[in-house]
Amino acid sequence: MKRLHIILAAVACFAVLGTSAAFAAEFDIPIDTVVRAPFDSYTVLADVETPEELVGSSCVSIAVAANQDSVHVGNDLIIATGDSSVTLADVERAPDVSTPAAGEITLGERVTVTLHMGIDEVFSGGIVIVIGSNCAPPTPPTTEPPPVEVPEIDIDKLVWDIVTGTWKNEAVYEKTETSAKWLITVTNSGTSDLTNVYTTDVESLGVYDTSDCERPVGVDLAVGEGFQYECTINSLDGVTPFMNTATVFGTGPNEEQVTDTDPAELGWFAGVTITQPPTTTPPTTEAPEETLPVTGPADDQLRGFTMAGVMLLVGGIVLLGGASLIGRIRLED
Repeated sequence: MKRLHIILAAVACFAVLGTSAAFAAEFDIPIDTVVRAPFDSYTVLADVETPEELVGSSCVSIAVAANQDSVHVGNDLIIATGDSSVTLADVERAPDVSTPAAGEITLGERVTVTLHMGIDEVFSGGIVIVIGSNCAPPTPPTTEPPPVEVPEIDIDKLVWDIVTGTWKNEAVYEKTETSAKWLITVTNSGTSDLTNVYTTDVESLGVYDTSDCERPVGVDLAVGEGFQYECTINSLDGVTPFMNTATVFGTGPNEEQVTDTDPAELGWFAGVTITQPPTTTPPTTEAPEETLPVTGPADDQLRGFTMAGVMLLVGGIVLLGGASLIGRIRLED
């Protein structure tokens, strides 16, 4: 009977959080048996529990044969544990040989040793598998710090623009309009849940009823949640522009009070008057006045005519005067 020692030893093993000193721990799995089985078959030689202090340890394996006299070519030992496994290939290929493993293993809660039978169809036992000699200790789980909770709230207020048919930060209405619509959106924009979230609404003139734009009953909002609503202010006078401001309040996980405000402005205009452009009359061009040639007596003739007329006029007056005098004489007689 021969004795085969399979030693899993650390070769430059390090913990993730820094270089860790190797610790002394021995995990022995004795196997003292002879197996005869068909070529290429698998036989479980051991299934044992890993000591608690070694669970999570990382090791590079090596098989060391001691007092190995017989040779059985092709016999492999497979060590499986947790999510990893290594193969010690052809461990009986020659007397007193050392067989390195194919890679590193991280010990789980149990370790299984399985024989993969070689061409001789014989495995002669007397084996001690030593696990834990100078293995790196388990890597402690990485603990991420809890996220910093920052309570925040956001409110957005818009007014309906009747000209463009869209929600805007400010709008202008005709003076004949007596009501206006508003859109209010509230969002939990922080990294913590909020409780008792409610809104108030105030307009700058202090004369209008804004209660339709308030939500006084508090609600709870998880991160990223929110709500939206439309509201109306009536009985507007159509004269004085005013600013309408919405405010939201909320409470964080440590009783922190958070708030945000957003205004929207409303103005007025008298209405749109369409002015017809003036009619343009093309300028008229008057024809120049025609001057006809004067035909008639010359200047000397005109002077003669004039003198004759005057003499006739004087003669007529004298005659009229004489006639009047004669009439008076006859009356007096």
